[in-house]
Amino acid sequence: LMIVIAIIGILAAIAIPNFISYRKRAYERSAQSDMKNAYTAAMAYLTDYPGCSLAYADLTGTGGFRPTTNVTTAVPGSAADCFTLTSTHVSGDYTFSITADGSTSLNNPLTDDGSSPKLMRERGCFHLFLCLTIQTQ
Repeated sequence: LMIVIAIIGILAAIAIPNFISYRKRAYERSAQSDMKNAYTAAMAYLTDYPGCSLAYADLTGTGGFRPTTNVTTAVPGSAADCFTLTSTHVSGDYTFSITADGSTSLNNPLTDDGSSPKLMRERGCFHLFLCLTIQTQ
């Protein structure tokens, strides 16, 4: 019985950290998904209303964007056809940003990495950012 309990303890010691990292990555993917969806809504809004500045209310109203629970999406800066969108999950470590031209960045406030492409590839995000950039050009 002691051997069985020891084996279960070892398996739990391996599984729990993996589970926590899987949850963290799921939070980050949720924020990325909201950023992409907000970008799509912003482009749809600016297609219908060219030359207008963009506000968060425009995304959720006319743009059709529906935010995910616990994900904060914002439009920190906007002018006519020029905007930046940011997205962060309350339990995630990263802030994802995209501009009107499709330029993306990833920021970890704990280490202040900025938009390191190497970090994006290591985190498994590079494919999403590449697709966003290609679609907007």
